[in-house]
Amino acid sequence: MECAGRAVAATALSGAQVPSPGREASSDEQLDEFSVALQPPFNDITRFILHQRAQMPDYLRVPMLAATLGFDVMGLLRGGLFHSRRPDQRRAQIETWKRGIGFQRDLIRYYESLATLALYSRPLECAGRR
Repeated sequence: MECAGRAVAATALSGAQVPSPGREASSDEQLDEFSVALQPPFNDITRFILHQRAQMPDYLRVPMLAATLGFDVMGLLRGGLFHSRRPDQRRAQIETWKRGIGFQRDLIRYYESLATLALYSRPLECAGRR
């Protein structure tokens, strides 16, 4: 199950669209609270996604785990397990699955949706203490 957790983390975080501030802040400028809340670390997002998967009924949880592990293993066709690959290689695999058949698109959409929900649900007052 540890491999599944790494695959979930890699899939979710590679797919999450984390906006960067419109420009680089100079040394004397501070990022606003919202921008800080959207920055790494993303461990809380991984925990949220794993918790959501654990809450699924068995008839959904097992197929989602199988699909996630399948996604991770498909990386072997191009050089290594998904969770062990470089970020640019991960993005390429995600983009391929986004253009794939139904279950592939749905799996990526599931993880992107949960990652986006978790990211934008972060409390602003806790942003610096994750």
